[in-house]
Amino acid sequence: MIKLNIKEEVLIDWYFNTGSDQEQEDTAADLGNRVVKSLLKGETFNFSIDDLISEINMSCIPLEYFEEADQFEEDLEVGDLEGDVEVTVKKVKEFIV
Repeated sequence: MIKLNIKEEVLIDWYFNTGSDQEQEDTAADLGNRVVKSLLKGETFNFSIDDLISEINMSCIPLEYFEEADQFEEDLEVGDLEGDVEVTVKKVKEFIV
């Protein structure tokens, strides 16, 4: 089993700030459409960081974003690895001010 660790803020930054402009627009539009549909139904809409992370296709993440990046060849994604892969997202600690 290959175990990979990625920091939550790195994962979110990758998700929203890489890829084509069209992919970014599609991501934002999809989330916006879900918000509008819920509100039009008279429902509240809640969407957390955990919700976002659960929707991310981990196999598409380049290995360079993981803490173990130096163990792999460049230009590979999680989905390129053979065998079972376990991805752990390291949570940002919450601070109360």
